Amino acid sequence: MEVKRGAMSVPRGAVATYGDLAEALGDRGAARALPGVLEEIKRLGDPFSRVPENVPLHRFVRSDGWIREECREALMREGVEVREGRVGDLPSRVWKDFSISAVLTALRELQKKAAADMHTPQVHDAESFLSVDVSYAGRRALICGVLFGRGDVEEVKVETEVLFPYVPGYLFFREGVLIAQMMDEHQLKPDVILLDGHGVLHPRGSGLATHLGSLLRVPSIGVAKSLLVGGHRKEKEIEAVFLAGEQRGWAVKKSVIKKRGRRYIYISPGWGVGLEGSLKIYLKAADIIGGEPVERAHRCAARW
Repeated sequence: MEVKRGAMSVPRGAVATYGDLAEALGDRGAARALPGVLEEIKRLGDPFSRVPENVPLHRFVRSDGWIREECREALMREGVEVREGRVGDLPSRVWKDFSISAVLTALRELQKKAAADMHTPQVHDAESFLSVDVSYAGRRALICGVLFGRGDVEEVKVETEVLFPYVPGYLFFREGVLIAQMMDEHQLKPDVILLDGHGVLHPRGSGLATHLGSLLRVPSIGVAKSLLVGGHRKEKEIEAVFLAGEQRGWAVKKSVIKKRGRRYIYISPGWGVGLEGSLKIYLKAADIIGGEPVERAHRCAARW
């Protein structure tokens, strides 16, 4: 809602940068997500009204004044000079007077609370596991959970509507609430949840796994395909991942899990699990299910 309000406030003959709109929302780093979010609002409307909106996409430019080719003619009709693909008189045209709520600031405060909740009793072993992934088709999502242990493997699915866009660093608010809904609907109570996202290996120490585990009070582990922050040597099959000199997780080569594959996956504690415990429990889950646990959930969701 606030993205739409901000976009609709840019007057004719003015332009706004994605960065300035993101800053008004509370996080300038969210700028790269805004072109897709604005296009979706124009095509489908916001998730609550579901009515397509005539959002003035042509009035949004990059910080250097560059504007997409398909938008240039509409902007020139409003009297804005465009030279070599950029707004010619950018400083005099930029609009920053967004009267919207800094919603991302409020969401970061929730992430900080979840990160501070990490000091809890930690599990060191588990017997039942739930790996989860989410697949999307437009505004619809299929959440697939794979429940397994030393016995049968059960797949649980819930189809629902997505209300929050994809913004890097805020995955919990898009997927976490959907996963919580699925677990509540099917009364799933695993010892540990394995999630396609980060735990404490996150810019604010509170990725999808941390926030969801804290909310549900269920131990959780993040299993991500790439790093948002931090680094490692890329020399051994299992390595520590450091952020600002502190170990936050593990890099595990797929060859450890599947006896093939050179890419790393990134394991980090979510909630109720320590560093050593996160690696030990993850490797146990992979051994029980005979492969990468979250990949199994991904295949389930992708079949949708």
